[in-house]
Amino acid sequence: MPVTIGAVCNFYNEANALPGFLESASAFFDHISLYQSGPGGAESNDGSIEIIKKWKGAGVALYRGSIDDGFGVVRTAAVRSSPCDWVMLLDA
Repeated sequence: MPVTIGAVCNFYNEANALPGFLESASAFFDHISLYQSGPGGAESNDGSIEIIKKWKGAGVALYRGSIDDGFGVVRTAAVRSSPCDWVMLLDA
């Protein structure tokens, strides 16, 4: 069975960066986990979610949390969201 490698990115209001990130990352990774981590669990309001929805089903998954839980907690949850054997943490 081949080893899989995934990309994990926590984000909030990254509509400007997400199209290029997804285009680039999809060429190299088996799966991309995007972990939305707005303050108080707030959802991005700049079009980020709509961009991600266009990529869902193409090895891209969206998860939600709150940065209020702490950066380490958010990063750990993001890593655990990936179904891959190996994971690379990236910024959008």
